[in-house]
Amino acid sequence: MPYQKSKQRAFQDAEQRVSEVEKASLELEIDSADFGSQLSHLKNEVNKAYQQVENALETVTETQRGQLEKYHAVLTDIVEKVNEYESSRRERLTPVFSHHRTYGSVYGGLIKIIDASLYNFRE
Repeated sequence: MPYQKSKQRAFQDAEQRVSEVEKASLELEIDSADFGSQLSHLKNEVNKAYQQVENALETVTETQRGQLEKYHAVLTDIVEKVNEYESSRRERLTPVFSHHRTYGSVYGGLIKIIDASLYNFRE
């Protein structure tokens, strides 16, 4: 019986974590001054939810497995939407000046290189 309870508990924990992620994604205010911290919180919650779902998948019944796979799809959808938004926001914020060049980083961010010859530096 304890094994059955731990299976149920793992499923409930995953279910609760995914619910918290969905709530956090709906509360995300794009125009808010603390959007960055909200986004960081959401990413943290998504990572925890993925971990919880993966842990639960190891112990749950076949019936629960189907639901957990749906939760995994919900999390993936949220991640894709956030990535799409961040990508479009980055494109809008990219400078169009000829002396600015922006390159994609291998770490997923952008690296801005500014032509230093346009500025006067004093030694």
